[in-house]
Amino acid sequence: MGFQGSCPGCGGEVEFRFENSVTLTCPHCGSLVGRSGDALEDYGKASDLTQTDSPLQAGISGTVKGRTFDISGRIQLQHPEGAIWSEWFVAFNSGERWGWLAEAQGRYYLTFPKDLPAEVDIPDYDEITIEHKITIPGSGRMVVVEKGEAQVVAAEGEIPVSVRPGEEVRFLDLQGSSGKYATLDDNDGQWELFLGREISLRQLGISDAIESRQSELAAAAAVSASCPHCGGAIEVKDPAKAERYACVYCDSLLDCNDGNLKFLKALKQKASPTLPLGTKGELRGRAYTVIGFVRRQADGFNWDEYLLQTPRLPFHWLIHSDGHWSLGKPVSAGDVTMTYSNAAYKGQNFKLYEASKPVVKAVYGEFYWKVRLGEQVAAWDFVRSPFMLSREVTQPNKAKPPRRKKKQRGKAGAQARWWYEKADSSDESNDAAEEETAKREVNYTLAEYVPLSEVEMAFGKDLPSVSGIAPHQPYPYKHFYFPIVCVLLAALLVGGLFTVAKLPRKLSTGQVDLVSQFSEIEQGPLKITGGSNIGVTIESSTLRRNEWIWVTGRFYDEKRKKLLYTQGSFAALVRGKGRTRKVISALPASEYTLRAKVTHGSGTRTSAGGALNEKVAIRVEQNVRSSGNLLVLLGAFAVPLGLVGLGHFVFAGRRWHNSNAD
Repeated sequence: MGFQGSCPGCGGEVEFRFENSVTLTCPHCGSLVGRSGDALEDYGKASDLTQTDSPLQAGISGTVKGRTFDISGRIQLQHPEGAIWSEWFVAFNSGERWGWLAEAQGRYYLTFPKDLPAEVDIPDYDEITIEHKITIPGSGRMVVVEKGEAQVVAAEGEIPVSVRPGEEVRFLDLQGSSGKYATLDDNDGQWELFLGREISLRQLGISDAIESRQSELAAAAAVSASCPHCGGAIEVKDPAKAERYACVYCDSLLDCNDGNLKFLKALKQKASPTLPLGTKGELRGRAYTVIGFVRRQADGFNWDEYLLQTPRLPFHWLIHSDGHWSLGKPVSAGDVTMTYSNAAYKGQNFKLYEASKPVVKAVYGEFYWKVRLGEQVAAWDFVRSPFMLSREVTQPNKAKPPRRKKKQRGKAGAQARWWYEKADSSDESNDAAEEETAKREVNYTLAEYVPLSEVEMAFGKDLPSVSGIAPHQPYPYKHFYFPIVCVLLAALLVGGLFTVAKLPRKLSTGQVDLVSQFSEIEQGPLKITGGSNIGVTIESSTLRRNEWIWVTGRFYDEKRKKLLYTQGSFAALVRGKGRTRKVISALPASEYTLRAKVTHGSGTRTSAGGALNEKVAIRVEQNVRSSGNLLVLLGAFAVPLGLVGLGHFVFAGRRWHNSNAD
């Protein structure tokens, strides 16, 4: 049931429409009004809302899993380093149940307050480090991805918690597998749990409701301004999120507050972006605008990163090094498992390629954090061609954290930032004090290798040619493996079908008694049809272990009266009680006689009259299988397959040449 009263600040009428809402913003004077029973209290005035291009607004309704909700209001919170995000409050059943909908860098997280199970042991705030693992019953293992502080700077509408301007909160953001998400707020040493998951506007049932807001959202589009240092024309593409702007004309670093620029310092840098700021293109099905440029250096190597913006979607990065390009996007730490030398992401295994501490060497354009020269992160790069999985951990300055006035419900959505840096003590600036924070964060980014030609086509630019091999560059001839193997399998299948279709056909079987050391044998006539192999099997059951027979044979064509010396000839050796089969290629269709000469060796056992007492069986068949044909087929494919494989081996070796992994 609603509640009406007078604002204690201005006397204007205020109305609490939702059950259990305890704070609202007075529509007349902007004061935060709190209620306790029938009593109203003036909590003070908050700052004006920072205008954003958010598709959300108070009053929008939606549906989650069949349950209708209303967006009742929001608070805006600010990191000590300046970034602002919104946390919306959604009321189910007119406020009987409340949810927290956090919005940050185009991503949305819906969480609900939950009682923290007694068996969950969470250390004190000061003892927790980034990537600390916490197991929450029902949600599994969660990973701490951000540890920091924030301050309430603005509010709008009705809110289910007590909110005062300037209140500060210490929080932990956690990510789990498959989009699970949680926030832990430190309330005077007691943890408060808010549990949920990442969610899309369509899943919230409000994707259609924002269509009517397109004209309003356009008001938060790019802002044109002049550099306060050199007067150059500047266009801030995303004024709601931009924290810093580096002028491309005079190398000045500017503070950016809703598009209002203030000179901070001269950067004295030398860098020229390959893709100019403002360049537009469509890559991998998504339209981008280049709004920022960062040059980084680690272990003597330089590479460039371009910040890509798509309205109301998470930022992406385009990384350039030695003519190689990669498209990077943020991924959840909860989907990553890692050891010292290996990492896994959604079932895919990655191998450590490099550990480094990259430093910012040049910046141009706008950024959603307060970038400056000398900033540094600790980074680990894991590769699985064509992907690179990067882990980056920020390390805060050693400044004393700001005094906290009160602990209360804080941030429920992580800033989807991909890269944060640590200030270099050797690069002090006149704004260093405001940069010092107690914020710690880990970010995982999945970058996919993009061919040079694809980037050129996407942005309509002629780009520098490729040099060397990138750590995650795929082998350029890898695509040959599949057709070679497919053709080989097809050939084996066809050969197998022919073999099954043509069963062996017996032409003759005979046993011959050897009467002397040298004997001649004839067997026939043999009616042979063309087109299939001939098999001659020779077997002896009377030879001793140290005895052998040597058989040479030829087929005589009875119709043509011709002895086949090459095509229809064979030679075979039989040792002891053994068997030998020789396969002869197909002969022309005709009637043949097999003529064979048999030589007996190492034998001393003869009959009384000097005759041998050996028996030799000879069997002639047609349509027999030939391993020789198979070997020829395999050999024909082994050459190209071997060349491709050898090239792949050499390529992989060169790809790992610059790795510093142990």
